[in-house]
Amino acid sequence: MKKLFMTALLCGATSLMFAQSNVSDITTIGNDNDVHVDQTGTNNDSDVVQDATGAWVAPADNNDADVDQDGMNNKSDIFQGGDRNEATADQFGNDNDSKQHQALHHSDNEAVATQVGDNNRSRQSQWSTDNDAFATQTGVYNRSTQTQTVGGLNTAHVTQTDGMAGGNAVDYNDSRQIQVGANNMSTVTQTGDNNNNNAGWPLTLVWNTQEGDNNSETISQSGDNHNNASFQLGDYNILNVNQFNGDGNESISRQTGDKNRVDVTQSGSGNESDSAQDSSGYPGSASLITNYYGVGQYGNNNESNSDQTGHFNANDVLQVGNDNTSELFQDGVNVKSIAKQYGDDNLSDVNQQGTGHRSDILQTGNVNKAWITQTDGTHVNTVIQTGGMNKAWVNQSN
Repeated sequence: MKKLFMTALLCGATSLMFAQSNVSDITTIGNDNDVHVDQTGTNNDSDVVQDATGAWVAPADNNDADVDQDGMNNKSDIFQGGDRNEATADQFGNDNDSKQHQALHHSDNEAVATQVGDNNRSRQSQWSTDNDAFATQTGVYNRSTQTQTVGGLNTAHVTQTDGMAGGNAVDYNDSRQIQVGANNMSTVTQTGDNNNNNAGWPLTLVWNTQEGDNNSETISQSGDNHNNASFQLGDYNILNVNQFNGDGNESISRQTGDKNRVDVTQSGSGNESDSAQDSSGYPGSASLITNYYGVGQYGNNNESNSDQTGHFNANDVLQVGNDNTSELFQDGVNVKSIAKQYGDDNLSDVNQQGTGHRSDILQTGNVNKAWITQTDGTHVNTVIQTGGMNKAWVNQSN
């Protein structure tokens, strides 16, 4: 293994009087190279290129780039072309920027970015198959972008935790993940308060896009005013969203393909879940479930909207709290809907079209309302209401 160690305080022709503005440019050509850059101070800049020609055009394998920056205004750019390469960037301070690019359609690469401070940004891009990307950010106004395209068997992991601003613990985090291919998996964990959606910065936004087969996503948010938006196109997709103990949580999921599954759990005030499942081009596999949507909302002002089109759709909604609303549209075969509401001012509206429908609604509390419309086929409906001022309309027709 060829090794190159650079201490940025003495890099290049930079004298000691300019040690606070260090710059490091390193290019390795060939395989089995090991580069370590250590920068301490402010306004640091590190560029590492590892490939076969030094021109970012040819592959080089088994390379390792490790960049450690401690200070302010740090910047790290790592480019690796080839297979089995590792890129690691550790940044401590404010206004950090990390770019890790592993390209040229090669596989089995790993990118790790750790940022501690404020106004940090991490961008990781990987091509082909069996790549891993890890981003960990601690602070305020953090942004993470992970892009994995062309191949499959890729994993992307983001962890964003609390920072301090004005003596208060806050998080204005943004996480974006794009995966194209088969058998991809992504996880996002965010912890913090005062997050907002679609308001520019500051915000906490989880924006995931998966395109391919056998995709899986796991999003966990803890705090206030969180948002999650996800789109999956392909087969065997699974999405799990957990928003807990906070206000203004929102989860939006769009799945198009076969055998999709969505599980959303929300706890707090002003929670909203919107999901649409299509399952177009259903292959007719009897061993696997087609679309499933399950929501548990605990708190105030909860709302759940679900639109399912395809085969064997199932919808489970449980709402406990105040001002809950559940709406459902299903079009398929053997569609099932179960809505349970406990609390005040609950409303459940179910519209089922197709054959073999079933709808069960249980409402316990005050001012509950249930409207059910079932069209075509053999319908079954059960409504139980306990409390005052409850209303139920059922319309069944063929």
